[in-house]
Formats: sequence, structure tokens, C-alpha cells
Amino acid sequence: MDKKNRIKFRPSVNETNCKACGYCQECCPKKIFEPSDKFNAQGYQYITVVNGDTCTGCLQCVMICPDLAISIKEE
Repeated sequence: MDKKNRIKFRPSVNETNCKACGYCQECCPKKIFEPSDKFNAQGYQYITVVNGDTCTGCLQCVMICPDLAISIKEE
């Protein structure tokens, strides 16, 4: 499949639910997650998406997140 026809995935992190456990960072083969420089209402330095355009939609991050803070949408 060429790049033109490639399915794209858009990962996102719900900053309110994220407790910055880092599991998503550890399991992501594309390394698209990093800690934010901001804190959420619970005082956690929540995780953000960087280079989300490299997401392959493997869903490892979604399955490992104990707080259900990650979602992946297909575009």
C-alpha cells in the first residue's frame, strides 16, 4: 500500500484522566508519547502526543492504559 492510500490514525490523551504512569511511552513502538510540561487538576504531569502522524494504530497504548486516557481514531 502506498503512502497516498495509507490509513491514518490519530492518537489522543485525555489529560484529565491521565496519571502519568508512562506505560504508553514504554509500549509504543513509534515513541509518540512524552510527558507534558503542564499539570492536570490532580497534579499529574500528564502525557501528550508528539509525532502522532507516525501512529500505526496498533492499539498497544489503548490496551495498556489503566486509566482509559488514550484513544485512537481512524481517519
